[in-house]
Amino acid sequence: MNKNIIILCSLAAIILSSCKSEQTQPPEQKELQQQFQTLQDSMNRLAIATEEIFSQMTVEELITELEKAAMLGREPFNSAAFREIVKRKDVAETLFNSIKESSQKEYFKLMALKKLHTGFYAKIPVRISLAILTDALANSESFNAWGIPNFYWESSARAIIEYGSVSVPYLEKLLDDKRPAPVWGSEEVLIYEQYKFRVCDYALALINEINQKEKILLPELAGTRDSLIASYKRNQK
Repeated sequence: MNKNIIILCSLAAIILSSCKSEQTQPPEQKELQQQFQTLQDSMNRLAIATEEIFSQMTVEELITELEKAAMLGREPFNSAAFREIVKRKDVAETLFNSIKESSQKEYFKLMALKKLHTGFYAKIPVRISLAILTDALANSESFNAWGIPNFYWESSARAIIEYGSVSVPYLEKLLDDKRPAPVWGSEEVLIYEQYKFRVCDYALALINEINQKEKILLPELAGTRDSLIASYKRNQK
């Protein structure tokens, strides 16, 4: 649903930018705008209704929804369950007790816990947190929750960086993963089209930042990045 809204908003921007004024719009363009406005209104009503449904859920129901949403490989902030549970200040202990596995399934719950209660978050063993985060990174379908190498990191990537050098062995496991790491958003897509970042590039960029204590820019060409990965591996032997 949220992805559709983003697409619709992008469409609106294109339509509006192509029209200098209301008076100069061709009839077909006005009709397209009206159709868009009708669809946008419908999507807004659906979004409000969805938020209301989730606001009525119990903590246990929200936790189940968080687990389902995490497995789709998208972003916590695009989950209605995530947005709802972080509003509830008394759920941290229940969230903490619900984290049982070291996999992507727990990703949204872990990030919600981090946002809600640093004390309970710190009680999660580091090895479990890092396994959850790197499994989520490896299995993401879109990578906006992580940021973009060379440009900025989002909260999920920063959570890995915060653990420091202990994160490196978990990231090294992803250095052979050449699966594409696409992002959505107008500027983000342009960056992706330029660099075509992959999971292994995210892993290398995070390792570099942890080891060097600063952002090291990755080359634009994937082949050159592969050479850097190969060099890193040789140096670890």
